[in-house]
Amino acid sequence: MSAIDYPQESYRDRIPDTDLFFEMIHIAGGPFQMGNQRAQIPSFSLGKYPVTQALWQAVMGDNPSSFQDPNRPVEQVSWIDVQTFLKKLNTRTGKTYRLPSEAEWEYVAQGGHRSQDLPIPVETNSTKWDGTVKTATARPNPWD
Repeated sequence: MSAIDYPQESYRDRIPDTDLFFEMIHIAGGPFQMGNQRAQIPSFSLGKYPVTQALWQAVMGDNPSSFQDPNRPVEQVSWIDVQTFLKKLNTRTGKTYRLPSEAEWEYVAQGGHRSQDLPIPVETNSTKWDGTVKTATARPNPWD
């Protein structure tokens, strides 16, 4: 796994009874344009990388992915599967993990509050995420 530098503060949450970590990144909140409206996003944390097959296997006990490799993102999961994963992960860690809201996702995709002067979102990562690329090898969205 190659390391990618992010300018934000990041931290690692250890998954109990495993040697796995869930890397999180702190996203500083701020204003941004979402469609025709200005939105204010409070600070939050987001997974630095997609959930790997190794993490999914450790939490769920199975790996439904077509492209089998513990360092690749898990795929072939539904929204309901993800909700079950999050419930089990929360129980196991005693923390509260969740999917980002639509506004949080848009905020991150646009580059956070630094994008407030952009008239439209800018696609910054052309990697097609189909499970064939190992986690943490794609270039990050620029935040500067």
